[in-house]
Amino acid sequence: DHNISREILAWRAIKLPIYTVALIPITVGCAAAYLQTGVYFGKRYLVLLVSSVLVIAWLNLSNDVYDFDTGADENKRESVVKLVGSRRWTHSAAWLLLALGMTGLGSVAVEAQNMKPLLLLCCSVLCGYVYQCPPFRLSYKGVGEPLCFAAFGPLATTAFYLLQTRTRFVFAISRAIICSSFLVGLTTALILFCSHFHQV
Repeated sequence: DHNISREILAWRAIKLPIYTVALIPITVGCAAAYLQTGVYFGKRYLVLLVSSVLVIAWLNLSNDVYDFDTGADENKRESVVKLVGSRRWTHSAAWLLLALGMTGLGSVAVEAQNMKPLLLLCCSVLCGYVYQCPPFRLSYKGVGEPLCFAAFGPLATTAFYLLQTRTRFVFAISRAIICSSFLVGLTTALILFCSHFHQV
């Protein structure tokens, strides 16, 4: 294990599969909106996807920074902080990615002329913040799964549903999106729960 190349360690640090948690709520939300309205905005979908990936990258990098601070990553060779060689640069990059991601999400909300979904997404990001960032770090207090459920399910999926509608088109949140968002949240929370077990 000590002979693993820096490139492989960097690949592990990227944690590519984690970014599917950005893809699923957007796709489900947009599909539900299409089911309701028959309208699909491809550009909005792409901007939402890229922006969400940036937010997930913030989660990934900031988690590495705070794990480095607590010593949880002491034996983790693929820690981004260790690979970059600077906690400050990693931390700064994380917050820059969040700013870029939120800017992209905000631009779609402005285009859709609907700020309510942006509020839902801010709440989703707040869940991510209290999940891993000090002084909260609620992931260590047994509430990671409920936060994950709320962030990726009812909050994010519903927001993406609302952002994929016609400009100024207002309609009630349907049973389809409520059920879909709960399924997304439950699935994401279960994946997080199972990740605690090395045999899964």
